[in-house]
Amino acid sequence: MFDKLFENIDHIANKVGLSPEALESATGTLQAKIGRGDDQMAALIETAREHGLPVEKLQEAFAHAATHGGGNPAEAFASILANGLFGKG
Repeated sequence: MFDKLFENIDHIANKVGLSPEALESATGTLQAKIGRGDDQMAALIETAREHGLPVEKLQEAFAHAATHGGGNPAEAFASILANGLFGKG
């Protein structure tokens, strides 16, 4: 998921109304938190708070990344809520 977001950072940031720099920075922080085993939603909320971003914008960015630039971001977002960022629940 992170690779897809980083590969399309400019496009996704534009779609969700964030600067590419803000999204890249927040995504790096989130990746580090999850990489060390933090709970996905707790990591997402904490990352958003640390970077002064709305949680919903980060969730929306991951929904866009999950659709690989196509598909339905609303369905991808619903899947993220149901299964976690990486389908681990």
